Amino acid sequence: MVNNKTDQTMQNTRPTSSFYKASFLYIILLAGMFNTGFGQTGEALKKMAPEQRATLYTDTMRTILQLNDTQYPQVLAINKATSIKIDAALKTTESSKLSKFKKVKAIDQERDAQLKPVLTKEQYELYLDKKKEIIEQMKEKYKERN
Repeated sequence: MVNNKTDQTMQNTRPTSSFYKASFLYIILLAGMFNTGFGQTGEALKKMAPEQRATLYTDTMRTILQLNDTQYPQVLAINKATSIKIDAALKTTESSKLSKFKKVKAIDQERDAQLKPVLTKEQYELYLDKKKEIIEQMKEKYKERN
């Protein structure tokens, strides 16, 4: 006997198309716009090596967060490692979009955890605020296009 309530619950827990759209936006954000600096075109960023994107992003962070000379090389090392991991995660052909999204999100959370002890409390809060702001901007741009 089939339990209709269980079937409805199962249907409600399946990812919706809006979930996939949000996932795609998050991946674009992390791999492109946010991971590489602001104002660059997507095509130009795709052509850059992960290390170049990390340097561009770290230079942007230096300006916005006012990184000092001790913090800059530490943040650059974190961003380079993160960019390389994200690039590898996105280039794999063995994973679904959802799987890639989860990998990229986990890599980004790892970066956040690594940055926290390097940045001051104020810098880290500003970093998170800017990150949230950029996510909202990307969502708005996506809505405008659709």
